[in-house]
Amino acid sequence: MIVYTDKEDKIVAYGETTDIEYKNRVEINGMFENKCDEYIFGHKCIPHYKCELDSTGQDKIVNGKPQYILDENGNKIVDGASVYPWEEYYYIKSVQKSYEDSLIRMADLIGGAYE
Repeated sequence: MIVYTDKEDKIVAYGETTDIEYKNRVEINGMFENKCDEYIFGHKCIPHYKCELDSTGQDKIVNGKPQYILDENGNKIVDGASVYPWEEYYYIKSVQKSYEDSLIRMADLIGGAYE
């Protein structure tokens, strides 16, 4: 899944959309399967970038700044991300639970999809 974040690293969109202004576009896998929008948008996503390595295998630092590996367009290459809730965790969990309960009720109304 691709997520888009704002300047505060809050997730503002996901999927293959480019109709919004965003700071980062990060691909994450397996984090939000079967989760509702409110749950997803209650999280921040901070990308991690690939660093150049020095002769000892440590991240290369020049003048106190890490040296990142860049792609052909001059952009830093994303190498994972930190994802965590920025909203009250119990709130977004309750929203997700409510969403799942409504899906079950709808399935039961249309013919018992869980039989």
